[in-house]
Amino acid sequence: MAAIAETFTAEELEPILDRALLHRMDEHRAAGARIMLLTGTPDFIASPLARLVQADGWRGARYAVRNGIFQAALPVEHPLGLDKIRAAMALCEEAGSTLRDATA
Repeated sequence: MAAIAETFTAEELEPILDRALLHRMDEHRAAGARIMLLTGTPDFIASPLARLVQADGWRGARYAVRNGIFQAALPVEHPLGLDKIRAAMALCEEAGSTLRDATA
């Protein structure tokens, strides 16, 4: 799955990324900000996407997998609503920061 996700990210997502957004991210990075990606995208896509945009941390949706097979079940973790706030807080804590210091 990881190899397929890497290929998909490079071939399908990278060409359509908003260059102005990437430039703004570079400006924030140059000013000392850390870039975090918090998305409902499945984690196997979020991981290569985070590398592509040079995010310092990331969270994506995690799905139940058993013996290498995705299960027909709700996501184990899905950054939405209160879970998104918890995920954002965890990312901030890992970065040694708080949500008060974050910008969306």
